[in-house]
Amino acid sequence: MLPVECPICRNADGGRCVEIPDHTLILRQLFECDICHRFGLTMEALRWLRSGDDAGGVAAMHRAILSHQVRTVLRASNELPPLVDGAHLKAIESHGQLPSPIEQANTLLRYIGDEVRRTGMRLGKLPHDIQAIVGAMNRPAAMQRVEQLRATGAVSCGAEHHTALTRNGQQFTEYGELDLTLDGWNLYEEQKRGRTAGNYGFVALQFDNKNLRGLLDAVRPAIEKALGLELRDMRDVARAGIIDNIMRVQIRGSAFVLADLTDENRGAYWEAGYAEGLGKPVIYICEREKFSKAKTHFDTNHCTTITWSADDTEGFAAELIATLQRSLDERESSA
Repeated sequence: MLPVECPICRNADGGRCVEIPDHTLILRQLFECDICHRFGLTMEALRWLRSGDDAGGVAAMHRAILSHQVRTVLRASNELPPLVDGAHLKAIESHGQLPSPIEQANTLLRYIGDEVRRTGMRLGKLPHDIQAIVGAMNRPAAMQRVEQLRATGAVSCGAEHHTALTRNGQQFTEYGELDLTLDGWNLYEEQKRGRTAGNYGFVALQFDNKNLRGLLDAVRPAIEKALGLELRDMRDVARAGIIDNIMRVQIRGSAFVLADLTDENRGAYWEAGYAEGLGKPVIYICEREKFSKAKTHFDTNHCTTITWSADDTEGFAAELIATLQRSLDERESSA
């Protein structure tokens, strides 16, 4: 296998990348990187990623987003490395973003907790690809999250395992001998059980319903302004294939879940049930004409259901915002 510069992360932090020969892939190339792991690129995507630096090429932020997505969301299985094409790169360039600092810190907390539980020992050093795992811009940014977790009392580090480093002109501290404090373990358990509420709501829907997608895009700004919460769905990574674990993480970290039952999508029912089991507020929505004719499954037709119509954006947004505010207030008062 031929050592090359990783087309995505450009061998960030001294990582190593090799090109993998695969004669079964036509007009595609496979790579394996210490940071991004194994992935495939169409020739269009490869040309784009090799087009230059931030001036006229692919911005460093977009590379970090893609590295995180390839390392986590898009990795369907060990046998089928994720394939990145030009459409995916365009989507990242137009509206892609890294996880928020809170989401990065939560992922880092879970990672440390999982490793300590698995080995029964402190985590000596964070892995080479930790920035891609948590969705940080680079390793210094990932270490900043460690420092912030230490400052909150959630993470402890061995005092003799602090190393001052400089990477690409950035000074940072490399932390080692990591463990969670009792407060950190409490947060870890709350995350695992879905008791924490992030700064977003998750939407479970059938991806090819263009009317619903258009409606959600239209009402998203009003919802986010009224509630101060982002509205998120998995449409941008739907082609990844097996995304069950990512779906669970998104639902566990959400403040609420919207489940559209218009298309009788089994996945939407499953996601709603998973959220209900975690105690998340779940609001069901359904296209107005479909609901008046057929209702929804009998297990949900007694639940709060807001009907929508593609030509009544404002009415749907107003009712949805009012319902979500009541649900979130009730959850907060019962907490």
